[in-house]
Amino acid sequence: MLTNKIAQIYPDKVIFGSDIAAPMLDIAKSKPAGSKITWIQSDARQLVLSRRFNLIILSGHAFQVFLTHQDRVEALKRIYEHLENDGKCIFDSRNPIAKEWLTWTEKDSMRQFFHPMLGPVLAWNDFRTHNDIVTYGTYYRVLNDKQEYQAFSNIAFASFTDIQQALTEANLIAVDVLGNWQGDVYHEKVEEMIFIVRKNK
Repeated sequence: MLTNKIAQIYPDKVIFGSDIAAPMLDIAKSKPAGSKITWIQSDARQLVLSRRFNLIILSGHAFQVFLTHQDRVEALKRIYEHLENDGKCIFDSRNPIAKEWLTWTEKDSMRQFFHPMLGPVLAWNDFRTHNDIVTYGTYYRVLNDKQEYQAFSNIAFASFTDIQQALTEANLIAVDVLGNWQGDVYHEKVEEMIFIVRKNK
């Protein structure tokens, strides 16, 4: 987890982490630097803390869980409220033009891994779309007893233009947009959009 890695690299910094799901926070707390981080269970659209930060990061395409334009605006407004005047926020979102979800098929995603308690497990994905929302399924088959498990999630593939408009409505501005986490230049056909934003002073 990125928050944990940052806490390990910068042990003298004050670091907060937030997630809406309690099980995810339990996992985060169990990591090597988990006890050095202040963990908050909250929906990002409703998060209220009594402090501001120099850097806010949403990684792992967390921005895509905000399914509507208004959801994105509300989350960005909370980011604005928690940023120092010279602070920055970094977040990523998959580019809908690249249509990455087309690779989330059983054929393309089939994989096998070993679970320490269950043994070998086969996993795969599928998807369905509605407008800019993609519902993707993740399936697991335990090979020893043929038991199957499944989970479904909805994520939004907001366009570059939609995100820029949401930033404007939240009084934020993008100082840079990258094409990946390695820092390559953004262009309209890249798979990733990495936004680096600040308050619109």
